Amino acid sequence: MNPGAVEGPEGDPTCSDVKDNDCDGYVDDADSDCTDTVIDPGDVLIDELLYDPTGTDTGNEYIILYNATPAQIDLTGVEIQWGGKDFTYGLYVIPGATLGAGEDLLIGGDQMSPAPDLVFNFNFQNGGTESDGVRIVAGDRGVIDTVIYDSPNTFGLAGDGGLDPYPDEMCAPDVAGGKVLTRDALHTDTDDCSADYTEDDPIGDCEDMDGDGYDDEACGGNDCDDSDPAVNPGATEGPQGDPTCSDLADNDCDEYVDAADPDCIVSEDDTIYQLQNPAHPEYIPEDSAVTVEGVIVTGVTTSGHFFVEEPAGGAWSGVYVFDPAGMAPADLAVGDELSISGTVDEYYDLT
Repeated sequence: MNPGAVEGPEGDPTCSDVKDNDCDGYVDDADSDCTDTVIDPGDVLIDELLYDPTGTDTGNEYIILYNATPAQIDLTGVEIQWGGKDFTYGLYVIPGATLGAGEDLLIGGDQMSPAPDLVFNFNFQNGGTESDGVRIVAGDRGVIDTVIYDSPNTFGLAGDGGLDPYPDEMCAPDVAGGKVLTRDALHTDTDDCSADYTEDDPIGDCEDMDGDGYDDEACGGNDCDDSDPAVNPGATEGPQGDPTCSDLADNDCDEYVDAADPDCIVSEDDTIYQLQNPAHPEYIPEDSAVTVEGVIVTGVTTSGHFFVEEPAGGAWSGVYVFDPAGMAPADLAVGDELSISGTVDEYYDLT
């Protein structure tokens, strides 16, 4: 067993010894050297098709091929053909790819995310008024799989199962823009496109995982916690005293949690959060006169100046108090609660 060894051809003892003789990751019948490598109809399926993406089509269309056999398949030279009047509108010849048993191959444009396994900018027909189709062709083995979508099949495109022309009632639906035609999780293939394909979201598209009507911000949505339906931009945080002001969650996805959220603060009182965070909706700029109440001393310097913090803590919650006149109590200590009036200023990079 080594990379220089041979596994195969079909019928050889190396194809039934339960060993990966040539160290290529495939054992016995799973190794293409041990199988009839000819691709037959139904061996490779069009598993998913995006022919009308949201926005610009170019660079965003894709097709997913699925190996429905128990052995790897060499797709080198296999053609993907598409069109409306016939299948000569577009052609892509797979330059070289091996597809493992039960594996998918994503072929798509240079603008799509995630990046495809093979890059090609398709120009599939968009349906809309009559049938269009995409098919896989493997040399002299002929057509391996076909999807005909939308109807009527005005130009008599041929489909699988020897149906030529393909019946209107068996055509897959014309999906909405931005949606895909996809097979089910079992990759069901009955040669009836109306039964085999349904409309779904494309890969990489945002999903609303918690069902609250807002998509996950991780994929371009604005839900900061897509696992909790109570947390989203349409939720409420506040008013002060409400449980949402002490649950450690950013309920309304405004980047402020509990006491740091303006909706949880009594508006007539100034807060340290407003002094420190320039992005705060009620930001208090330099040279403003302020009064902060109920803040906690967190440090006292040897010169008598000190640090205070909002009781809820968190980002933007602390401030340095410069007290040259010695107005603070002489016995000021960490943990004391104060109400302080003064002017906002920057002092040696401290606010």
